[in-house]
Amino acid sequence: MLRIVERTEHLLNREWLEDRQALFFLERIHLDVMKPPRKLFYRIFEVFESDSSVPTAVVLCLDHGFMLELITTAREETAKLSTLADDLLTATMHTYITTHTVEDGEAFARMGFHCSTVNYRIDNPQPERPDVDFMPSLEGGFETREKFLEWVEVIYGRNSIYEIALTGGRLATMRDEEGLCVTVITTSPGQDRWVVGKAFDGQGNVLQLTRSRFAAFMRCILSTLPKGEQVVYTYHQFEGGNEAMWLLQNGWLPESYEYARSKTHKGVTNAN
Repeated sequence: MLRIVERTEHLLNREWLEDRQALFFLERIHLDVMKPPRKLFYRIFEVFESDSSVPTAVVLCLDHGFMLELITTAREETAKLSTLADDLLTATMHTYITTHTVEDGEAFARMGFHCSTVNYRIDNPQPERPDVDFMPSLEGGFETREKFLEWVEVIYGRNSIYEIALTGGRLATMRDEEGLCVTVITTSPGQDRWVVGKAFDGQGNVLQLTRSRFAAFMRCILSTLPKGEQVVYTYHQFEGGNEAMWLLQNGWLPESYEYARSKTHKGVTNAN
C-alpha cells in the first residue's frame, strides 16, 4: 500500500515542482478548464512507498467530481506503483480513475470502475457539421419504409439493430477515408430525449473509432438533431475506446453525476 499526501497548494510553485523533477506539469495544466462552464480543478499528490520520507512519485490529476483523471506523473525508475489507482481512490474518496496514454496511440487505461456502462448526456449545442459524407437517416434512400426494413433485415438480421429500426429508430452513417461507420439513433420512452448507440461497420461489427473520427461522427449526429434537446450516449467501459474522455471534454456529463448534484442534503442541493 502506498501513502498518498496531497500537495495541491504547490500546484504553480515552480521551485517546488523543479525540486521534484516535475516542472513539466505546468505544460499540462490548462487554466481554462477551471473556469465556467467546466469548473474542474487540478490536484497534486506525492506518493510514498512504505515508510519512506522521500516521495517516489508525484502525480498530477484533474478532479471531475465523480472521478479523477490522471494527467501525468514524475516518478523514480524503480518506483513500484501497482496499487496507485486504488490508493488514489481511497485517499480522495472517489469511485474511479482514468488516464489517457499517448505513447500507445489512442489507448486508455481504466482503473477502479464500478459499473460496466455509463450514460453521458448533453443539451444539444447543435455544432456545425464536419466536411464528411454523412447521412442522418438511411431510410430516406428507400422508396418505402417496408423496403428499408427488408434491407436492414438482410444486412443485419433480426437483431437489436433491426428491432430499433422497426420501432422508429434511425440508422445514421458516416463515410470518410477510413471507411464506413454506422450507428442507431432512437428516442427514449416518453420521446423526451435522443439515444445514440455505439458505432459499427457495414456488417454490424462494433468499431473502435479513433478520437478524431468519433468526434466527427458525434458532431455530425448532433448537427442534425434539434438544438437544445437532450442527447444521451451510452459508453460501454469494458469494450474500451476513446469516447468517455472526448465526451467529458466536450460538455457531456454522466447521468449519475447530474443525479447526485440534484439531490439535497439537510436542505441544501449537492450542486451548491
